[in-house]
Amino acid sequence: MNTNQADDSIHVIDFLDEYINAIEFLTQELQESVDSGVIPKKLKLNGNKDQLRKTRLDDVHVHVLMRSLDSNCFLTLIDLSYNEIGDKGAASLANFLKNDSRVKKLILKYNQIGAEGGAAIGRSLIMNEGVEEIDMTGNPIGNEGGMEFAAMLQAQEPTLSTVLSNTHKIRVLDISNNENNFSRLTQSLANDVMLHLCKMMAANRAIDVLAFGKMGVSDFMVTEYLARAVLNNRKIARLDLRCNKITRDGGVALCQSLYKQMFLTHLNLSCCAIQDEGAEAVSVMLLHNKILTTLYLDHNRIARKGLRQLADVIAHKNRTLSSLRLWGNLWDEYACIDFAPVIGGARGGGGTSGEVAEPTNGIQRRPPSNGFSSRLTEEQQNARLKPDQVDFCFYVVDKVLHVCENEDTGGNMEFSCAIQE
Repeated sequence: MNTNQADDSIHVIDFLDEYINAIEFLTQELQESVDSGVIPKKLKLNGNKDQLRKTRLDDVHVHVLMRSLDSNCFLTLIDLSYNEIGDKGAASLANFLKNDSRVKKLILKYNQIGAEGGAAIGRSLIMNEGVEEIDMTGNPIGNEGGMEFAAMLQAQEPTLSTVLSNTHKIRVLDISNNENNFSRLTQSLANDVMLHLCKMMAANRAIDVLAFGKMGVSDFMVTEYLARAVLNNRKIARLDLRCNKITRDGGVALCQSLYKQMFLTHLNLSCCAIQDEGAEAVSVMLLHNKILTTLYLDHNRIARKGLRQLADVIAHKNRTLSSLRLWGNLWDEYACIDFAPVIGGARGGGGTSGEVAEPTNGIQRRPPSNGFSSRLTEEQQNARLKPDQVDFCFYVVDKVLHVCENEDTGGNMEFSCAIQE
């Protein structure tokens, strides 16, 4: 055997060792299923699991895996997140999806799928009648200047944009966490991406959930495209716009579109910058909108004026909102005094009537370490908003009302993009 043949043999052995390591735990799970007689419905090969952390799936692994599932798939969910799957692996997935009808949910978060791979998957969905949810969060679909992605959305051949405009099966679209990729685009190209996504929203009548978080969405995109698309859409129930560049103008335009929009129930604007003007628009919107139940406005630079307007509307004029996030805004004691009755007063009692002294300095801090009773008072149990559905709470020190983060509910108030059956 010559040197080249020996090197080739070593490479083959190395690959086989990596492949065996990558699917060893899957083999064990399948064997357990065979022994128990239960047919598995889910395939989860997440690269952030201990078994795959050192040997994440790449294009070759996916090719072999899809070949083994082709024409003999019993799965309804495939989750290949946090791996190293690129465009070639996406092409293998696309070929599999063309002939499959069982898979309902495909999760490909945080891989290396670019515009070419996204287009391949898009074309395959035209022939696929099973997939209802696809998540490609964190893939570099806008990389390489974004020119190819923008051109792909405008092309006449079937691509992701045309698929989403015509299909009636996809119910969840999550392309969040792409700000780094889209930041490389010129502003006009970035606007083109949003324009085509909004055209898709106008044409599609199946998508329930849209997640555009951390996408670099600007006020211009909202005022010119997104607000109108939201107004005209008659299906979307959950819209996630967290961590974008939406400030006062964008917040006002979006809220105006929701005055008579009777379908959106969940809106996430966390970590934007709508400020008092945006909060005022939200307050006016809540006077008209009787559908919205969940609203996230935490970390939005809302100060006393905006917070007090929200408190007044929620307490006296809107009865449908049930879940609210406002932590991280510019609270002062006037805002605390107005909002405390909305959630039944301060923890441990107090803060709803004359027990609180006049505002002094607007300090925002955490409660003392000796704490207060976590048991809900009668006022809190009957409050307009239940304490477990807000991310803030109040406490009294020396007859002064303060605000703090409600850490008891922080983990329970994650904005879910899952399909609600």
